Amino acid sequence: MRRRSCAKGSGATAVGGVIGSRKLAFDLWGDTVNVASRLEGLSKPGRIMVSEATWDLVRDKFQCEAQADSELRGHATVRTYSILGPARAAEESR
Repeated sequence: MRRRSCAKGSGATAVGGVIGSRKLAFDLWGDTVNVASRLEGLSKPGRIMVSEATWDLVRDKFQCEAQADSELRGHATVRTYSILGPARAAEESR
């Protein structure tokens, strides 16, 4: 069984549309998509890696572990986090 990695970026708007004239396909473009793709390439198999912008949005709902700052092509150094699982009940009651 092959384990996949996953990444999520948050930030600028992504744009989607249908491309092709014979075989139609839906595609997404934008900086958020590019960041998520590059983070996925850095992620360990079976882990979900997120940018700091995404971590700010989910840190109360998920346990996250800080990873090394990553240099993404076309971007400044990005702080990254791995999602470990749902937040503990005691942490959610804060």
